[in-house]
Amino acid sequence: MTARCLLASAPLGLTYCALASSTIMWSRYEGGVAFVWFASAALLARLLTLRPRHWSSALLWCGVSSAVATSLFGLGPQAALPMLLPNLAEPVIAALLIGRVAAPSTAFTTNRRLGAFLVAAVVASCVSGLLGAAVAAAFGSGSYPVNFLHWTTGHALGLITFTPVAHYIARGAFVRSLRRASTVRVLELAGLTLLVGLMTAGSFVQNTTPTLFLPILPMTLAAFRGGRLAAAISVLMLTLIAGGLTLEGFGPIAAIDAAPGERVNFLQFYLAATVLTILPAATELGRRRELFRALRESEARYRLLMESSTDIILNLGMNGDIRFASPSIAQISGCDVGSVLGRNAVELVELRDRQAVKRTHIQALANPARTFIVEYRAAVRDGSARWFESHTRAVIECEQVVGVVCAIRDVTHRKAVEEKLAHAAATDPLTGLVNRRAFDAALRAATSSEEEGSGCVALFDLDHFKQINDRFGHAAGDEVLKSFALQARQCVREGDTVARTGGEEFAIILPGASRLQAQAVCERLLEAISNAVLVIDGKFIRVTVSGGVACYQRNSSPATLLAEADRALYSAKASGRDRLAFAA
Repeated sequence: MTARCLLASAPLGLTYCALASSTIMWSRYEGGVAFVWFASAALLARLLTLRPRHWSSALLWCGVSSAVATSLFGLGPQAALPMLLPNLAEPVIAALLIGRVAAPSTAFTTNRRLGAFLVAAVVASCVSGLLGAAVAAAFGSGSYPVNFLHWTTGHALGLITFTPVAHYIARGAFVRSLRRASTVRVLELAGLTLLVGLMTAGSFVQNTTPTLFLPILPMTLAAFRGGRLAAAISVLMLTLIAGGLTLEGFGPIAAIDAAPGERVNFLQFYLAATVLTILPAATELGRRRELFRALRESEARYRLLMESSTDIILNLGMNGDIRFASPSIAQISGCDVGSVLGRNAVELVELRDRQAVKRTHIQALANPARTFIVEYRAAVRDGSARWFESHTRAVIECEQVVGVVCAIRDVTHRKAVEEKLAHAAATDPLTGLVNRRAFDAALRAATSSEEEGSGCVALFDLDHFKQINDRFGHAAGDEVLKSFALQARQCVREGDTVARTGGEEFAIILPGASRLQAQAVCERLLEAISNAVLVIDGKFIRVTVSGGVACYQRNSSPATLLAEADRALYSAKASGRDRLAFAA
C-alpha cells in the first residue's frame, strides 16, 4: 500500500466518518444500533470502482472512521474494535456478491444487475447483523433480536437507498455527464432538480396531509428526461430534504404516531421504495437510449455499405416479396429500385432455376440460425443471362421470423472459369475427346438411366500403334490419334460419347443403341479409319483399328461391362485385327 493510495482514499474516510457520526447521533434512539446507516453505502460504492487488491487503503480509512464514530457518538471506545468488523464486512460481502454477477463498474446498468445488487445488499446486511447485533447487545441496550432487526433493516435500506447514487458519483459518471451535457441540457437538469426540491420541500414542511407521493411525480419526469444523472440527483435531493426535515420533526412521516426509531425506519422504507421505483426506470431508459444510439450508428454504417457496395442487398417478406433493394441492383441487373419493390423476387430468376431459389427461401425461414447459399441465372439490362450467388438468412423480430435478407453478387466470371476448368478436367488435351474420368462418369450415368434403359459400349485399340511411333515418330503418332478422334466424331450418332481412355485406346458409349445399331456405327468407324490416308512429312500412313462391343441393360455393372468389351476387343485382335467383335 503506497502513500499515494492512502492519500487518494482520505476523502472516502472523511465521508464515511461524517455519515457514520451523523446517522448515529440522529437515529440511535434506544441505546442500541442506529436505525439509519448510510456509511456502508459510501464504502460499497467505492469498492465497486476498485479491484479487490486495491481495497486495503479504502478499508483502512473507513475502519479508522468507524472506530472514531463508534467511540465518540456510539457505544463507546470499548465497542469500537468489535463493531469495526461487521461495519467493514458488510460492504465487502456485498461487493463480492455483486462481482459474481457482473463487472462491479456495471452493477447498475441493467435491471437484472440492479436485482442482483438488492439481493447482495440484503444478504450482506443479514450476515453483518449477526455480529453487529451481538456487539450492540453486549455494549449497549436492547436484546439481540431487537438489535438484529434494527441492524438489518437500517443497513439494508441504507445500502439500497444510497449505494446507486454514491456509485454514480464515485466512478466519476456524475461529473462526466455534467461535462458532456450541453448548456440547454444543464439548464433542463437544473430545472428538474429545482422542481424535485420544491415538491419534496412542499411535501415535508407540513405534517397534516399525506403527500409522500408528490416528489415521485417530478422524479419520474426527471428520470425520463435526464436519465441516470437526473435520477441520481433526484434521489440525492429527496434523501437530503426528506431526511433532514423528518429528523427535525416536519413532514407526514414525523406525524406518524410511533416511536422515533420506527418513524426513521418508515422514512428509509419510503426512500428505498422511491429509489426502487425511479432507478429501474432510469436504468431501462438508459439502456434503451444506448440501444437506440447503437441502432442509429449501425443504420448509418449499413446505409454507407449499401451505397458503396457492389453487392445487391434485398429484404424479402415471408412470401418472397421485395421490401428493400439496395441501389446497386440498378448497376448490376439494370432494374430500377422502384420497379422491383413489391415484386416477388423469384420473378427476376430464370425459370430453370426458380425451384432452387424457392427451396432456399423456405429453408432460410425454417432455419433462422443458418445461412443458405444458392446460385442461379437471371436476366440483366441487355437481356443476357448472368450467374448470381445469393447468401440468404432469416430476419428475426421479437423472436419471430418476419422474412429474409439476401446478399447477392454477380458470379458470371467465376462460373465461366469454373466451366473452363471443369471442361479441361474432363477433356483429353491432345484429341479434344472426353478423358477416362469423364468416360467413367458417363458410363455410370448411362447404365443407371431410367430413360434409355439399355445400350452398348465399344472399346477400340489402334493396330500396331507402337510401330507407327517407332517408324514415324511420336509427332506422327499424335496425328494418328487426332485423326481417329475426328473420324469417330463424324461416325457416331448425336448423344453418343467418344472418349480417349488410354494411349491408343478409345471408347464409345452408345446409349439406347441395339446390337445392330451399335454394329453399324462401329463398322462405319472401322471403315472410315482404314480408308483414311495421313500424309506426314511426305510420308503416307495408313492405320486400322480393332473394336470390342458389349451391350448393357439398366443397372448393369460398369466394371463388368468394360471387362466384357475388353475381352471382345482382344478376341478381334486375335482374329487378325481390323475387325469388330461382340461380347458373348
